[in-house]
Amino acid sequence: METLALFIKTFITNYCIKYSFEKIMATKEEMKKQRIFGVLNVFLSIVYIIFKKLMNSVLLILALYFVLAIILSKLNKNRLGHSFVVTLISCAISYIALIIGAITTFIPYKTILSNNAVMGELASATIQIVLVFLFYKIKRFKNGFAFLNKKFNDERLDDIVIYISVIIMVLVSLMRTMYAGMDEIVNNLLVVAILLGVTMYIMIKRALTMQYKHSLLLKTLEEYKEEIASKDKEIEKLSQEKFNTSKIRHEFYNRQKALELMVKQNMNGIVDKTGVSDNILNIVNELTNEYSKECEIIKGLNVLPKTNIIEIDNMFKYMQTECAKNNIDFKLNIQDSLEPLINNYISKSRLETLLGDHIRDAINAVNKSEKSNKEIMVVLGLKDGVYEICILDNGVEFTIDTLLKLGKEQVTTGGTGIGFLTTFETLKETNASLVITELQDMEYTKSVAFVFNNRCEYIVNSYRAEEIKEKCVRENIIINKNEG
Repeated sequence: METLALFIKTFITNYCIKYSFEKIMATKEEMKKQRIFGVLNVFLSIVYIIFKKLMNSVLLILALYFVLAIILSKLNKNRLGHSFVVTLISCAISYIALIIGAITTFIPYKTILSNNAVMGELASATIQIVLVFLFYKIKRFKNGFAFLNKKFNDERLDDIVIYISVIIMVLVSLMRTMYAGMDEIVNNLLVVAILLGVTMYIMIKRALTMQYKHSLLLKTLEEYKEEIASKDKEIEKLSQEKFNTSKIRHEFYNRQKALELMVKQNMNGIVDKTGVSDNILNIVNELTNEYSKECEIIKGLNVLPKTNIIEIDNMFKYMQTECAKNNIDFKLNIQDSLEPLINNYISKSRLETLLGDHIRDAINAVNKSEKSNKEIMVVLGLKDGVYEICILDNGVEFTIDTLLKLGKEQVTTGGTGIGFLTTFETLKETNASLVITELQDMEYTKSVAFVFNNRCEYIVNSYRAEEIKEKCVRENIIINKNEG
């Protein structure tokens, strides 16, 4: 009877641990997986009972759940280290339910059930199952433990939960060996002390590491504050320069119109042509020189960094002008020489077309946005030893349908869609990769990067990765989760 009672306790507790594991990890229940675990659970419970007859040690109980963690890891295809922690917490929850069940059924076990071990274990196991089931009906835990599903982002909370779980685990294991002889009790107490000591050492080491990380974070934040203050001053300067530019345009507008009228009248023969041609030429030269001098004063607003490739520099200057017409702040960051890129990967004409198409797409996307501050930034240079061209904007994001059809059909955020068709031809020709990253709660909403890494991949990094994957039937696209 005692052997059967022990089998029932072990078998039911293992199932409670499995149920808790799946709830924490928010995994789907599969019939095949249930059958495999059922068979393994029977085998594991029998082996445990056999060894229990030979020795009564805390290590035996811990070994049981060590093996159980491996089984759950394989069945649910989780990382082993992660599975050990989740199994540990599942054990703690199941053990608490077991203790409550044992306490609740103690009096009925002694009276109504007449010390029947099997019936007592069945009653205790029933309460244990109900408590574990009801625990995961609580709204906060209905969809698992958020801090575990986020891969231990909150390290302090992880340490607290893990340490409490270890204490519950070893104490309950110790309680289940208390009916042995004094020598075994002393040995088990020694094992428990060692386990708690090792756990404490690990937690202290992790705490010191977190403290070090926290110090580095504070230092980084201070550096960011200084950088932000510097950028604020730069923005203030640029704002003043922009105002000065608008002022000059306003001052010269009427004078240009008057000159335009004189030219038209001269062409139509309305005015006396004696000396007019020379006079017009002088006026034009005078106005041009005056305008140039005024612009020199605030030329910092319009000067872009040079690539020293005339065609590319002209394209950037043209796109800056187009951005200015649409009240878009255009920024250009050239980090390295583009000569090796032109010589080894892509022709000047192809690069010129690529930049023109996608900066134009960015302008269209920004114009569709309701944001008051419209921005586009182009970054060119080496990143991790590989040339990359990245165009960032704070315009509307791509629709999921657009992301899945890019390069296949004429789709875009605002243009004709032909640009991306041409782009995919260029990517294929240069063996470069297209990487689209969608950003959330950032200065820019998305980036379109062309990476010359000889992989010819199409990658989408998005906070909407799951939605995109659900609709995706396209094979040549890599979709990654982006928390940013």
